[in-house]
Amino acid sequence: MRHSTTSLAVVCLSYLLSACSGSPVLSESYNEEGVPNWVSKGSKILKTKENRLFHGVGSAPMMGDFSLQTDIANRRAREEMARIVASYMEIVSRDYIATGKAAPTGFNELDVMKYVDKLSKMDLATVKVVGHWSDDESNKIYAITQMDMKKVRQVISNLVSMDEGLKAYLETNGGNVFDRIATVEE
Repeated sequence: MRHSTTSLAVVCLSYLLSACSGSPVLSESYNEEGVPNWVSKGSKILKTKENRLFHGVGSAPMMGDFSLQTDIANRRAREEMARIVASYMEIVSRDYIATGKAAPTGFNELDVMKYVDKLSKMDLATVKVVGHWSDDESNKIYAITQMDMKKVRQVISNLVSMDEGLKAYLETNGGNVFDRIATVEE
């Protein structure tokens, strides 16, 4: 088995803490090599029976300093979250433009790029790391961040002064866009 007892304890503690904080709990499933599925599948937009989730996964190679290595894996997972949220918002914005409803307000591709740029620079400290796993063979540490759709909408509205039409489009069609691009997990 590729994960150690210590690694398993860290993952279990992370699951427990995320459950206590009200966040949806990560799936505890592993592949045939004993690697958590979130490690092997990486960053993604995920739809489960109960939730619409954004997962950002990052890793860091062995550095001789466990704390630094963990901090780097956490930072990379948060950066992945920013990238995923920005990509989602880009798709929503382009769909809004395609409806033709954006033209009267003057919302255009340049505005989309401004939103994407702001979202890619979002405050990463607000993104919580909900799990870790270390690979004993490579000594890599993996971290995962997770936000649900409600939190993502909150982050977007706090960060970007949004076009009113786009805001309405996000409220009414954001879930449909999410469902169209998400990986479905049973």
